[in-house]
Amino acid sequence: MGKFMHLQNILKFLIICGFNINAYNMVSNNPILFLPGIGGSKLVKSIPAESILAESISTELKTTKNIWPPTIFDITFNRNEWINDMKINYNENDFEPQIFSSKYNISTLEFGDKQSLNYIPSILSNFIKNPFEKILNRYKNIHPIPYDFRLVYSDLYLDTFYKKLTSYIESFNEPIIAITFSCGGILFHNFLCSKDIHWKNKHIKSVININVPFGGTVESLIHSNTDTILSKIINKDVIKSLGCSILIQPNEKIFADYSNIFKLDLIKKIRNKKKHLILNLFRSNNVNTKIIYSSIKKTPIDIKLINDKPTIIYGDGDGSVGLQSLLVPKMWNQKNINFIKIENYSHVEIFFSKELFDIIDAEIYQ
Repeated sequence: MGKFMHLQNILKFLIICGFNINAYNMVSNNPILFLPGIGGSKLVKSIPAESILAESISTELKTTKNIWPPTIFDITFNRNEWINDMKINYNENDFEPQIFSSKYNISTLEFGDKQSLNYIPSILSNFIKNPFEKILNRYKNIHPIPYDFRLVYSDLYLDTFYKKLTSYIESFNEPIIAITFSCGGILFHNFLCSKDIHWKNKHIKSVININVPFGGTVESLIHSNTDTILSKIINKDVIKSLGCSILIQPNEKIFADYSNIFKLDLIKKIRNKKKHLILNLFRSNNVNTKIIYSSIKKTPIDIKLINDKPTIIYGDGDGSVGLQSLLVPKMWNQKNINFIKIENYSHVEIFFSKELFDIIDAEIYQ
């Protein structure tokens, strides 16, 4: 028994020091859940094998088609249909999503499926490396948690998603470690705020939040209201309609009111109706938490009208999210929280940093 414990301690030391050995599961029994950011979850559409027989074909013969990430065919030749699938319209009374393409069922893959996350559109896959590849391959007991980022402002969707997530977490024999990125951190934080302290003590070991825009981001306004490369590829109306885009609009507590620059009436109405989701982001999660954030200088942190033209003001942040948003958890007044800055990496590029995985390894194998 003593020799086994000695060997286990050696393995832990080697892993924490960054040695590339394939013994992770021998050391840690805690399941790892990973929630990606906006666009990190693959979306598929269930369609009949022969679309001409759509109304009569049996469900057993149905197949799926990738909706997100988009293919070059979707955003060029099939653009109108693809926009209709992606764009969310909201009911005027309760501002719940109203999905007009209900003929087909659009969904994510199942929890735990390592094929469920795909951040890079196929049009760019030959030029850009998937940033999630390393984290998904490094830990054998990691469980991706995909979510429909179009619907994360829907109470109906979140109720179903959180019930499913609760059952999934409770199915493990050990408390889980949650690693969240960007909007995934907001989604999981709201989940934790819905749980009592006894449930969290039993089922959550710790949370590692990576570049989470707790206070929102000016960049979300830029992509949904101006002509950027992203808005031209995806469509501004689609971006503006996405639940995740509404969720990370700049929070009025730490940002200016941009109503005089952009038409934000609908977004304001939706956010006011769902304000409980925003207020949670300024509340403590009451679990052991690490806030990991990048720091580079050129980040959109404000927009001002200069000569009647919207002008981006740059400052410190991760290139996409300003420092004032990343550090909102300092307002939680929480004791079991640790802030860790990683210099010179942008919002997504942090997944290519050795420092990030040194921190995750130390948390997992402590």
